[in-house]
Amino acid sequence: MTVNIDFSCVGCGQCCTGSTSLTLNEMVRFADIFPVGMTWNSVPPKKTLDPKAFQSIRDRSFLVKLGDGRAIRILGRISTMTPSKSACPARNEDMSCAVHGAGKPGACLIAPLGFGMPIDFKYDRLPPMFAKCPSEAFTGSPLLRRGVVVDPEFKRHVNENRKQLSGDVGLIEVAFAQQLQHMIQAGYNRDEAILAATSVSIFDAPQSDLVATSGIWSLIVAAVGKGRMSKPLASDTVRKQIAVCDRYRAIWSHSDTAHGALASQIEVLNGVLEWIEK
Repeated sequence: MTVNIDFSCVGCGQCCTGSTSLTLNEMVRFADIFPVGMTWNSVPPKKTLDPKAFQSIRDRSFLVKLGDGRAIRILGRISTMTPSKSACPARNEDMSCAVHGAGKPGACLIAPLGFGMPIDFKYDRLPPMFAKCPSEAFTGSPLLRRGVVVDPEFKRHVNENRKQLSGDVGLIEVAFAQQLQHMIQAGYNRDEAILAATSVSIFDAPQSDLVATSGIWSLIVAAVGKGRMSKPLASDTVRKQIAVCDRYRAIWSHSDTAHGALASQIEVLNGVLEWIEK
């Protein structure tokens, strides 16, 4: 199927709901805007995926062996802790984006393209959520020709986003190993911890509070240990996260799972802060 699409984001806010993936640098930059956690997902078998899509995932994932010798590929994501039907914390009441002109997260800059996809991926359609975009969004610059990205600005954003995501993989792998230790201490055996951590979303009870909170603890500890964050920067980031989690715990009080996850996040972030400043 040939897909030719013109597109320029008009900042309508229709796609600004639910969780958004971030890089480590974006987590720090937007620490006072987005409450952030970690999600982990096992990757489907290679044979079930488009070869270029698998290549994209492979660049951003790592292998973990189970006790029986099987290896599973894990994709770790730094993600905003936004309930699926709730507005993005950066979306204003008039549906405009509060960070639209100040450098949005990479995942937003490349919309409506698929997150993390290689630049030469061939699209046969756009994600359904972008059907809500107003008609004027599709009268902008040429985006796709014969399903391939042709807009040079989008190409630049896609390549930069993939570069940053790939650069975070080693750190996320270290954080995942530390996360397993948290879960083992909580009573899981190693295989149970791996499967539990990779089979739940950030707000699925009962494991998600543990997954989200221990994940962010592990990420920050790994970032400091690997020299990706100084202790002063880590301290500042955590303090901002505590404040933003407390703010959205009140805003999302209608969601018991979101409220509970953010309450757990605040408790663990206070522990991270104590570790940083000891």
